[in-house]
Amino acid sequence: MAPPHTRRAREDRNREIYALYKHTDMGYNKISKLMNLSKSTVQTVIKKAENHGGNTHDAPRAGRPTKITDAKRQVILDIIDTEPHLALRDITLKANVGLGKVLP
Repeated sequence: MAPPHTRRAREDRNREIYALYKHTDMGYNKISKLMNLSKSTVQTVIKKAENHGGNTHDAPRAGRPTKITDAKRQVILDIIDTEPHLALRDITLKANVGLGKVLP
């Protein structure tokens, strides 16, 4: 399971909210009480998912382009999932990813 305040955790939570809404007879209030979230959070997640055809993922954001490919990112995530207590240096060595310049 992802740490509680990460993008993956939020997407997992949103997927669970939408699944409860679609596949059970639970409404906003019941889901919010079950998951210990505000009703407005549950309502927002469900409405966004409904407007995007059931997609609960965050939309891409503007900003600096990533320096690694999606495949390399998946390799890193797999390493973290199997060995969550590895140091950053060990993860980059296993994934064969450079850290770039390290400032003094």
